[in-house]
Amino acid sequence: MEPRRPGKVELVLAVLSTAAMVWCMLPEHQQKLAAMRVTAFAQRLAGRLARLEGHAGMGDEIAGHGGRARQQYSAAYLLSRLRDELGRQLDRLRP
Repeated sequence: MEPRRPGKVELVLAVLSTAAMVWCMLPEHQQKLAAMRVTAFAQRLAGRLARLEGHAGMGDEIAGHGGRARQQYSAAYLLSRLRDELGRQLDRLRP
């Protein structure tokens, strides 16, 4: 009889539980630093994606694709709001 391979859900749970254990073992200042780094990365990513969506919307508007441009402008707006909120969260995390 062959040994059973773990399923995707089991693998995800194993990774998450390992990450939670490692997180709990970190000192408080390292946890805060890690949270700040992840938040700063997410803020930069949201800003970049907002900029790309805005540029794509402008391109579609110039090309005459008004409906698609509106969707991209909306996505850019939501991403920029997310970026701003992440910036506020980052400010709260800073000592």
